This record gives sequence, structure tokens and C-alpha cells, in this order.
Amino acid sequence: MTRLRPLPDVQTEVWLMTVKVLLATVMALSLGGCSLAPTVEKPEPSVPENWSSARLSANEKLPLDWWRGFGDPALVTLVEEALGANSDLQLAAARVAEARARLTGQQAEQYPLLEVEGSAVRQGPSEEVVNSAGGGQPFNDIQVGGVLSYELDLGAACECQRSSPGASPGQCSESRGRATSRDW
Repeated sequence: MTRLRPLPDVQTEVWLMTVKVLLATVMALSLGGCSLAPTVEKPEPSVPENWSSARLSANEKLPLDWWRGFGDPALVTLVEEALGANSDLQLAAARVAEARARLTGQQAEQYPLLEVEGSAVRQGPSEEVVNSAGGGQPFNDIQVGGVLSYELDLGAACECQRSSPGASPGQCSESRGRATSRDW
């Protein structure tokens, strides 16, 4: 016949579990403090005696052809070839110029447009016409005209162009009818 063991007491079981957890924690902390890595000392860099710490002052600027300062003809040739053949750099410069031109044009649309025209003519009597008007005396004809116009931006097209410079006028007109969170 098999012998039945008595059920363990709940307090004894809790006490044993607490001891196991504490023992595992102490062991983990003890092993975590051990380091097998060697102590490394930071080496001091050696600087040549003829080295000068040349820094630019606040009002000096780095020259655009700074690579020439090294005095290496091979480096100069390589950099000039790279700059000449770098279409990405040329394309980026063209895009920057285009963006500046667009921005200037869009900013100009915010202001009124003033157009002024003028003309001045001095006429005398014609020798071929016997009874010319004016009695044979020369006369001046001066005309000045002007137009002042301002576009009311009722559809917020200028605002759309300012907020998204790359957007076409068609895209801005499409977005005018849509309500956004800024509208509320």
C-alpha cells in the first residue's frame, strides 16, 4: 500500500517561495557586479609639434576653393572634374534658383499692381498741307495713363500657393472646396 503524504501547510509554502526568490535575487545581483572586461585606459593622442590649430575667426569665411590650399594637383583635378560632371549638384542649384523665383513671384501677388503709360509728341504744321490745323504753329501732345489693380483673393489661391509652393493652381483650386480642421 502506498503511503499518503500530508498536504503542506500554506504558510510553509509561502515562506519557501519567498526564500527561493530572495536567494535568486541575491545571486543575480552578485553575478551582475562581476565584470570580466579588462580595464582600458584612454590613450592620449600624439600631435605633431608643427601642428597649428588654425581656426577661422567670426568674420572670416572658408574660401570656396578650399581644396586648393592642400597644394595637391591631383586633388584639384579630381574635385574640378567632380564639380563639372556633377549634374545632381547643378540640378539642385537650378531648383533652388527656381524656388526663389517662384517665391518672389508669389510674394509679388500680395501687393497691388500699378501700371503707368505715357507718351509725348511734338508736332508741327505739315509743309504739304496748305490749311493745316493749328495755324502753322507747332504743338505738344502729352498723354499719361495709369491703372492700379488689386486682386481680391476670395478663393484663398494665394494662401494655398504660399502654404505649398510646389502646388499647381489646379491643385489649389481643388482644395478650396474642401473643409479642413483649420476651418473649424
